[in-house]
Amino acid sequence: MGLEIHILKYRLALQRSLRKSDAMRDMLKRLVADMDSGLKSGNTAAVSEDKAAIASVKNAMTDLAKEQKDITTLLRADIKKDVSARKALVSTIAKDEAAYKADLSKSVSTTSASANTHVLAALDLQSGASHSLRAGARPVVHPVVHHPVDKK
Repeated sequence: MGLEIHILKYRLALQRSLRKSDAMRDMLKRLVADMDSGLKSGNTAAVSEDKAAIASVKNAMTDLAKEQKDITTLLRADIKKDVSARKALVSTIAKDEAAYKADLSKSVSTTSASANTHVLAALDLQSGASHSLRAGARPVVHPVVHHPVDKK
């Protein structure tokens, strides 16, 4: 259980990182759009500086896209690993259940059918008598316990 909580916290951190990088990418796109619109109205010296800044921002966006791809790959691999572990667990449980049923059927077949019938009938009669008021059993009545009261 502790390991699952650790894995879930790890996934949550990766998803938060992915959301933050999405927000960063959107901000960088707006910055590039603002710089492109400023290029059209500026002088030549400012234009070359703005082009260098735009290239730098685009490189940052490329790095961000690679980071997002890595995070997504990590999340998918982690989820696939978890799913395969759960499938293995379900398979193991199914095998154990099948083995238990086979063992139970062997034990039932080794005992005599008539003995089983008599035991089951006796158990049924016993449980029926204890639960039925018509069979003469009285309901359980809990005694009332009086506690002495301290008088001061």
